[in-house]
Formats: sequence, structure tokens, C-alpha cells
Amino acid sequence: MVLIVRENHAGSGELMKGFPAGRPVILLPFGDRRAAALGISLFTASRPAIVRAQQAAFTLTRRVGVRALPGRSRPWSPPFEPDLWEDMLEQWRTALGAFDAYAIYQRRQTSRDGLTLLLTQHGRPVAVVKVRGDGRTLETEQRALEAATAAGRRYFQVPQPLGMAWLHHGGAWSAQAAVFDAPHRPVFDAPSALFDEIRDALQPVVSTTGTAVPAHNDMTPWNLRRDRRGQIWLFDWEDVGPAPVGFDRSHFWATSYATRQCTMPDDLPRSGVAYCREIATARRDDPTTDPADAATARRMLAGLDRAPNTRPSESVAGDQT
Repeated sequence: MVLIVRENHAGSGELMKGFPAGRPVILLPFGDRRAAALGISLFTASRPAIVRAQQAAFTLTRRVGVRALPGRSRPWSPPFEPDLWEDMLEQWRTALGAFDAYAIYQRRQTSRDGLTLLLTQHGRPVAVVKVRGDGRTLETEQRALEAATAAGRRYFQVPQPLGMAWLHHGGAWSAQAAVFDAPHRPVFDAPSALFDEIRDALQPVVSTTGTAVPAHNDMTPWNLRRDRRGQIWLFDWEDVGPAPVGFDRSHFWATSYATRQCTMPDDLPRSGVAYCREIATARRDDPTTDPADAATARRMLAGLDRAPNTRPSESVAGDQT
């Protein structure tokens, strides 16, 4: 069931500031400078110039508020029936604690419904809440976060899962700890051992057959991020499931290349590269793909073509790397 059931209406709702100005995906509250600044941290900037601009916007907003930011303001009304929205607000206050403001991340891909909110109280983070029409992805993420939290990890941290609830109107919401007090920076160079830790952490929650292994399935520099204390955090576990050997690592390096044209490793498993190539090709050729996402897919394919020993003409049959 699709959870978003009502369109916003211009001229009604709470006035919020869109960020970034050119292509806003984050909506920031006007009434609380610190809450708005934390909302800017929801934006997963990856390109160096955009990362710098995000940090500057964060600092400016903390000092003087969102009115100083470029771009348009617009009214926002919850894209749900009023009784569903009020029901969710009450559930969040009961399960997570009081909050007096929120910033909103709206998913850019039209094929993916739902939204993400950062709840704050007196400018301090309370929780990150996701609302989805298909609650199965949130159930998957909560189980994955629980497994990763319980596993021994050296190379990355995960937000603490705070639970989820199914909605009688359809869909679900889930919550996790808000772990940032400033924008995080993307990680472009991850050791192989990090991907081994992800695989091992997911063993209890992912069933596999054949040569498939448990995988995060959305490994990118915008999901693997470093906080200002140097800790690395891995976000967005909704797509966890089985994948060919080496897919997580291949996808990470392909998206790193697409973002910053890094040097591709010479030991990427052919099975993971082949699957990554298949996904990027489908995304590139899909007429419904957002133009920016299609351009990223083309750059990913260029990066995969540069990976030594993994050219498309080479056979991947029997690859057990």
C-alpha cells in the first residue's frame, strides 16, 4: 500500500526553507536555528564543493537561522490524511520522547515513497524517523541494525535502532538514534576488512543460497560517512539482502569513482563487478531514472571499465574470489 495519500496544497501548512537552493530535498524549520542546522546534516553531500557549501550553510544557520540561506521558502503540509498524521505524532512522542521541531528529508527518487524526519527538542536531536508505504524495508533495516550493533565491529558504527510500528492505515514507521551534531563527510576509501565486517554482521538476518553472501546493497560514499570526531558511520540499511560475492565493495568503489574519479582497486571480485555493472546499466537505460542518477550510473560504468581484470568481455563463470 502506498502510504502517501494526499498532495500538499500551496498556501497551507507550515512554512519551511528548502535546502539546497538549486534542488531542495531537505525542508528546514524557521523557528529553531539549531534544529534547522541539524536538518542540514540530513543532506548527504558527496562532491567536495558541495560538502564545503553544506558546512558553510550549517554554520550560517546555527548563527542566524534559515532566512540567511539562499533559495525559496514554501508551506509544507504532511502528505497524509490528518488522522494518520496525528496518530503518528502521538506514537512518536510516546515511544521516543517529546519533540518541538522537525526537519524533513524527501526522497528524490519518484519510485520510492515515504519521507524521513529528524525530530528535535530545544535544538537537540531526539531521533531520526522514517515513514514508508512498504514497512518491510523498515523491518529489514531494524533487524540489520540490531545485528550490526550486536556484532563486533572495528571499522564502522551504526545508529542504535529504536523500534518501529505498523500503521493501521498501511505502511509503517521506524526510528533510530540521531548520531550527528554537525554534517558528516563522505568516505571514499574503505578497507576490504570493512566489507567483511558487514557480511559477517548480517549473517544472522540474511538467508543466502549458492555463492551469494549477505550484503548491505547500498554501499556508497554518501551512506558511509565520517563524523567530526573521526568515527565512520554506515547508514541506510533498508536494502539488506543476499548479493554476489564482492558486490558491496564493487558498488562502493564504482560510486566513489562516479563522485571523485578515484583509482579503482585491482582486486575487485568479478562476480561483484558484473552484478554492479548490470545494475548501473539498467539504471542508466531506464527512461524513468532521474537525469542526475542516470549520469551517476554512466560514471559508475566508466569506473568499472577501469577496474583491472574485470573487463566486460572476461568471463565471470566459476569466480569464487
